[in-house]
Amino acid sequence: MVPVLYHHQEDCCGCKACANVCPKEAISFVADDYGFQYPTINEDKCIGCQKCIRICDFQKVGEFGHHALEGYAARHKKSNVYNNSTSGGAFTALAEWVILRGGIVYGCVFDESYTPIHIGVDTIDGISAMRGSKYAQSDIGFIYRDIREKLSEDKYVLFTGTPCQVAGLYSYLGKSDVTKLLTADLICHGVPSAMTFKKYISYLEKKYHSKVDSFQFRSKLFGWTKPVVNVCFENGMSKWWYSRKNLYYTNFDKRNLQRRSCFRCKYSCESRCGDITIGDFWGFQRANLKMSYKEGISCCLLNTSKVTEVFRELNLDVEKVDPKLIIQGNFHLRKPSPKGKYWDSIMNAIRKKGFDSLTIWLILYIINFETNLGSLVRKIKNFF
Repeated sequence: MVPVLYHHQEDCCGCKACANVCPKEAISFVADDYGFQYPTINEDKCIGCQKCIRICDFQKVGEFGHHALEGYAARHKKSNVYNNSTSGGAFTALAEWVILRGGIVYGCVFDESYTPIHIGVDTIDGISAMRGSKYAQSDIGFIYRDIREKLSEDKYVLFTGTPCQVAGLYSYLGKSDVTKLLTADLICHGVPSAMTFKKYISYLEKKYHSKVDSFQFRSKLFGWTKPVVNVCFENGMSKWWYSRKNLYYTNFDKRNLQRRSCFRCKYSCESRCGDITIGDFWGFQRANLKMSYKEGISCCLLNTSKVTEVFRELNLDVEKVDPKLIIQGNFHLRKPSPKGKYWDSIMNAIRKKGFDSLTIWLILYIINFETNLGSLVRKIKNFF
């Protein structure tokens, strides 16, 4: 019998474990009207083995994961690394450790068309494209299969991704030997679709009459605590916006772009899927840190004994902190974000007319929260 993979869109996080495990490659992912990909089964190929149903971690009920053993504030010892990282460069330090031992690092990059995809690299130079936040859901493809093969060759592997992707990997690997596997789950705010982000890129290219050459969501042009969206174009022009005054980031921050399953994410809690949880150390003020925060600070929750041993060998400056301080400063380590107030209106506007139709939404949002006319005018100008 052909299995039913999900009943409602909220039941599927898009981790693609089901497609990776299918022995007949009968499962493909098809985008809905908003660009979110969902699995569909080719009934002519399906043999009814039910492996896809059994492997779905997102729909399993019950306790999972690990609770943090230790917490740290961390920053890479090289300034060129942390300056080009979203926070303190902790991911890079972990990736370097794996590669220097002949391993493979899997993480998210933008391809030539600014589609976020997961790839594997085995060189230090290859890590650089994986740095930086990418606020759109990456395409895992068949990376899980590749990881299982590398582990069978007795290679070290680091996989970094959203918690649901990490959980999907472990579910796929099952009883495989994971002694040399390290996983880093990111503190996730939910994922917009790749199509939504590409529509934003198209909007910028049309508006500024040039192809986008580089894109940073959280540039430290004015420091870590004042991040900007920084975009460079092929014609030499560059533009930046404070993140919370940017057309895309504002709606991401207000939870108007994320996948439906993100609003009921089972992984937005203290129980963690990965060996290590990495993110920005918001709420660092409560920790009374000695290190400077201006260049950015990573928070690291060490969730397994395996990673606590490795962590001491990383090229990081660290200060030990109570894990509870990290959890208090990051909302998504406690519970998922609620669906944005304007999710339906915003997503339908993007679907029909792209990001050109959203400028009026930003104006209305500002008017709702701003009463001083002069300040209102200045704020509106900053968006355009």
